[in-house]
Amino acid sequence: MKTKVLKNYEMKAKPVGKGCSSHVYLARDMRKFAIKELVNIKMAKHEATVMESYRTHPFLPKFYELLLIDEKAYIVMEFCEGERIGHWNFHSKGQIRGREKAIAITLNILRGLQHLHNKGFIHYDILPKNVLIADNDPERVKIIDFGISKPIDYIEKNPKYKNKDLYEAALMCIYLINGSVSKAPIEDLETLDDDLKEVLYKGVNPNKEKQYSSTEEFIRELIPLL
Repeated sequence: MKTKVLKNYEMKAKPVGKGCSSHVYLARDMRKFAIKELVNIKMAKHEATVMESYRTHPFLPKFYELLLIDEKAYIVMEFCEGERIGHWNFHSKGQIRGREKAIAITLNILRGLQHLHNKGFIHYDILPKNVLIADNDPERVKIIDFGISKPIDYIEKNPKYKNKDLYEAALMCIYLINGSVSKAPIEDLETLDDDLKEVLYKGVNPNKEKQYSSTEEFIRELIPLL
C-alpha cells in the first residue's frame, strides 16, 4: 500500500476512517530509538529512574520507557548519533581536539551535569567512554550510561566522593586537549596556558574543600576562556 511522510510519521495513503470534515490515517513513528538490554533488573530500574527524573535536555539522551520482558529489562531512549569521546578511561589514548573545542565540549558536559544535579543525582562515572560526540561538534555532545548514578545526598554520607563529577569534568578537558591524562593530572596542567591551568587546577585540586562546589561555579569560570 502506498504511503506518505508527515514529519516523523509514515502514513498510509488510504484513510481508515473519515468524518464530515476530516480523514483518519494509519501511521507509524519513524524516529530512531536506542534500546539498552540489561539482565540486572534492579540496575535497569535505577537507571530508568535517573533518566526519567531529568526528562529531556540537549546534552542528555531522552528517556521513553522501561520494558520488563522475559526476565530482562529494556530501556528505550533517544538514539544519539556519534561516537564515544574515548574508548575507556582518561589514561587511554584519545583524539587531541585542541583548546577551544575542548573547552566548548567540557562546558556542554557541565551543562548536562548541571541539569542532572538539579534533578537530584550525580552521574558518578564521567569517563571518555560515557560521553558521545557527533561530527566532533561540541553542540552534539551526550552524556550516557546512568547505571551507577547516585542521589546527591550520597556524597554527604561519603565525603571522599565529594565533587566527583566536577573533578572528572576537569580531567575531561585535559584529556581533550592532550589526548590522555596521566596519573598525576596536576603535572598535566603544565602543558596548558596560565588562564586555563588556573581554572582546571581548582577542578583537580587535591584538597576537596578547595575544588569547585557546583557546576554553576565551574561553568562561570570556564566560559570567559572560550
